[in-house]
Amino acid sequence: MLTYGPLPLSTTPLAIVAQTWCSQIEVYEERSVSGWPTTNLIRQAPTTAAAQETFVPGQIITFGALPTGGKFSPGQVVGYVFLPSGTTSGIQVEQ
Repeated sequence: MLTYGPLPLSTTPLAIVAQTWCSQIEVYEERSVSGWPTTNLIRQAPTTAAAQETFVPGQIITFGALPTGGKFSPGQVVGYVFLPSGTTSGIQVEQ
């Protein structure tokens, strides 16, 4: 498992990019943020044209490689994450 961060989360969609060959990427608000959890996270995958999914504060967003058993490759954009308002720091975990 590899962890990357902090991710600069804001109202602008942030591309979530695989850093390694991995089958799953998790994104969540950094737990050291004052008052954690502080905000909803919104996911769009695989592009910003996709439907928006809202995750409640503290919830982990998971991007899974398809087809089943597949892998994301380094440099691959797996989706986008943004906030309904404000800014915060996020973490990306690859497995």
